[in-house]
Amino acid sequence: MWTLKNKNRFAAIATAVLLVISVSTFSQPVTKGTLGSKVVVFTLEGINVLDSSYPAGVVQVTVSYFGTYTLLGSSMQIKITCGNSTYTTDSVSLGSWRPSTQKIATFTVDTSRLSSNCQSEIVISWSDSWDDSLKMNTGYGGTTSLDTTLTACWGEQLQVSLNPQPTYLSSVNPVFLTVVNSGKSSVDNLVITIIPQGSLLLNTSIPTILEVGRLDPGMKKSLPLQIIPQSNFPSLAVTLSYTDCMGNKKTSSLQVPFYATAGQSILVVPEPSVLSSGQASNVNLKVINAGNVPIKSLNIILSLQKSPLSISPAMLSIGDLRPGEVKTIPISVSVPTTASSSETVSYQALYTVEGGGVVNTAGTFSFYIAQTSRVTITSTDIVPQSPQVGGNVIVAVGLINDGSFPVYGVNVSATASQGLAPLRSTYTYLGQLNPQVLTSLPFSFKATQEGVQEVKFIVTYRDAYGRVMNTERTVLINVSPATTSSSTQQASNFRDNSLLIALTLIIIVAVAFAAYRRRAKK
Repeated sequence: MWTLKNKNRFAAIATAVLLVISVSTFSQPVTKGTLGSKVVVFTLEGINVLDSSYPAGVVQVTVSYFGTYTLLGSSMQIKITCGNSTYTTDSVSLGSWRPSTQKIATFTVDTSRLSSNCQSEIVISWSDSWDDSLKMNTGYGGTTSLDTTLTACWGEQLQVSLNPQPTYLSSVNPVFLTVVNSGKSSVDNLVITIIPQGSLLLNTSIPTILEVGRLDPGMKKSLPLQIIPQSNFPSLAVTLSYTDCMGNKKTSSLQVPFYATAGQSILVVPEPSVLSSGQASNVNLKVINAGNVPIKSLNIILSLQKSPLSISPAMLSIGDLRPGEVKTIPISVSVPTTASSSETVSYQALYTVEGGGVVNTAGTFSFYIAQTSRVTITSTDIVPQSPQVGGNVIVAVGLINDGSFPVYGVNVSATASQGLAPLRSTYTYLGQLNPQVLTSLPFSFKATQEGVQEVKFIVTYRDAYGRVMNTERTVLINVSPATTSSSTQQASNFRDNSLLIALTLIIIVAVAFAAYRRRAKK
């Protein structure tokens, strides 16, 4: 009998009566305690498994609280004991808990550590309590627990597959329907019901009913079937009926899709598939029997529609091809300078199969056209042709971009042998060089040694695809010994200097005129 010493005596008595009725009516676990002089009662309303998946599941716990005070800072966790192993979940915060209300806590549990029948302890804690009548904290905290049993078929999972795949249209395909118990618990009285969709099952009734019986964890059962696909994407509607580890009857339905092909497939792959514009290229066509049936008397006809490419020959005789066999046929592809981007080539494959007539299948493959941009050294001019030791010599190099796209980062360098000393910079940076624009660059040297000397020109640039390329040219210069007469030497030097000045002026005028014409065109 409870003794109440405050003005809430009547309310406490009423609450106690309700608790007695509740406890006597239901069989849920109940725990009683006191906060100071007040009685508190917790009732487990339910423990439900929301998700029994493996390796993580979800458990939901519902608890009712009856008492006088409001509990503050309350929380709940579960201690689960399976045999000799104990597992404790994370604590779930419940906040404040008013009397005569329920709290629902959801826990994630490690199902790999649980068996189908475990003892569970629901642990409830609170840090303080509140007295509504006095409007103050009581300072009463505490912990209590509720004992119960947690039963579930953890990690229950059945998987169904059809092998082998793909299957072949309009032909009999021996296949196996495989069911695997990939969960943690056994299933009993397993019955599989099959209804084909987009296909036919031979030598069986519709629907097809297969009795498997018991299937323990990790076990699988393969059932032979004979199937005739009538569409490219047929499926089997499969229903699994069984008894779970708790003795409950369960049913699950799923679709098992599979793929059906004609059984023969011709693929044509060009190597290389990237061609340069403005030239003819030799290409190897690889013809592949990607199907699973032999092909006989295969002929391939190539065709181009609104394409500037030229292909020779256009008809290819391949012969017989076993499944998976590859044959290589050489062809020549001419690509004009104006071609760009990609060009598609269509083909028709004509052949026969065993037990059938002529089959006609079509396909396409593509060539990717790479625009070529090349810098060519068109000419080299030496002034004077036979310089003497001590004299000056100018070597001019002529360049042109004979492609159809600009080139970038053009740099021209001149490297001379020891007998030629440079009079100015040995390189010139042009930057961008547009197509079909002729450019001439002079380089001047002083002849210091007689004999045959050389100047090596290197042109470095980037094409439209960012590839770094270069062009080289070597020029030989025959340097004569200097004359003994000073007057003759002076005249020769004067003559050489005059020619040097004249040639420099001519080159400067030519470059300026070319730049003017280029700006005028823009």
